[in-house]
Amino acid sequence: MSIVIGIIIAWIAIQLYRRNIPVTGVKKVSPFDLLAVEEEKMLLDVRDFQTSSDNRLEHVQNMPLPYLHRYYKELPNKRIILIAADHVEKNLAARFLKGKGVSINGYHLEKSNRKERYSYEI
Repeated sequence: MSIVIGIIIAWIAIQLYRRNIPVTGVKKVSPFDLLAVEEEKMLLDVRDFQTSSDNRLEHVQNMPLPYLHRYYKELPNKRIILIAADHVEKNLAARFLKGKGVSINGYHLEKSNRKERYSYEI
């Protein structure tokens, strides 16, 4: 029984690490740096399609986080600046891409301007 509890605790610790601990070497980039992207850098938007379509930036490749596992090989051999909605999304994408040998230069958190309204009338 203690082995099962130990495995569960280890699994939870790994998930908390992957999602919440920042990736080393990935620094925050100001919005002004996003506009001055050089040729050796690429902007990669890992937000979902609905969120990223609200505020489209120029010269950005949109590849939501679930698609990274399938299409990361199609990314050009450039230094990447991640655009994410929150820190969890940024950490998961950066950790995955760094594990695959992709160079992550920085990140920017882009908040959505869309206010989703749900009305529940009973």
